[in-house]
Amino acid sequence: MKRTILRKLLVTICTFIITPLLISLITFIAGDASFSFVERVVSAFLIFSIYVAPVLFLYVLPVSVLSEYVSRRYRYRCLVSFFIHMGFSIVFFSLFLLIPIFDHRSEAVYNTLDRFVLFLSYTINIIFFLYWLVDELFLRLWGDRRQQFKK
Repeated sequence: MKRTILRKLLVTICTFIITPLLISLITFIAGDASFSFVERVVSAFLIFSIYVAPVLFLYVLPVSVLSEYVSRRYRYRCLVSFFIHMGFSIVFFSLFLLIPIFDHRSEAVYNTLDRFVLFLSYTINIIFFLYWLVDELFLRLWGDRRQQFKK
């Protein structure tokens, strides 16, 4: 159990570094050319780090611990874990999609809010997928999988 918690914390830290870098590179590719590469990537990295940290520690980490507990009894643990991670990201995604329904602002604000909510929900899916991927990589590197089947 102690080893699993340590692995999950290391995965969370690695995902905390990887996700803002990936998202900042995506925003660099999709953004305008008014700023230099370093300015855009660094500013996007800092902004998304502030957004990614609470999501990782308060939502993704507990979901991953739950996924580890539920999926360890199945033969195809990797697939069960994947579906649990993606299922919870879809739940979070659905909550974000409900926000514009209750919003009664002007059309310009609604379009901006709608784009922002859509962007946040897609980044949630990216965060969950990257977390699952890094967790599976750590699991393969640490060899916990073979020890689970021996029990």
